Amino acid sequence: MALEAHFEQTIRSEIEFSGIGLHSGAPVSMRLIPAPAGSGIVFRRTDLDNFEIAAVGRNVAKVSYATSLMRQSVLISTTEHLLSALIGFGVDNVIVEVDNLEVPILDGSALPSRCLMCKLFILLGLSSRGESGST
Repeated sequence: MALEAHFEQTIRSEIEFSGIGLHSGAPVSMRLIPAPAGSGIVFRRTDLDNFEIAAVGRNVAKVSYATSLMRQSVLISTTEHLLSALIGFGVDNVIVEVDNLEVPILDGSALPSRCLMCKLFILLGLSSRGESGST
């Protein structure tokens, strides 16, 4: 049986959110930026000189009440709702800029992220999955 080619996806255009961090109560702005094939989902802390943390298993720091990612002692927390929406839409590549230590909670579900992505659609066909080391 031949394997069907799968294509990586990103968002068509930038999406911006703002709100507060659920656990910190701090104001936070977030921007999702289209990314090239093979980039993966990458969080960028704009408050820390654009420090980047890839959303991969080795960067999971803790999962008690929130999924937190950490690299070189830099943390990004409460990523689970946004990641659920991105993965649910099949988004493979996106840069997530945040200006604080948490993703804004919005209404506490993946729905706000999902609704905005529905309006903007998904851009298909960046490259076949598996090329350039992507999965």
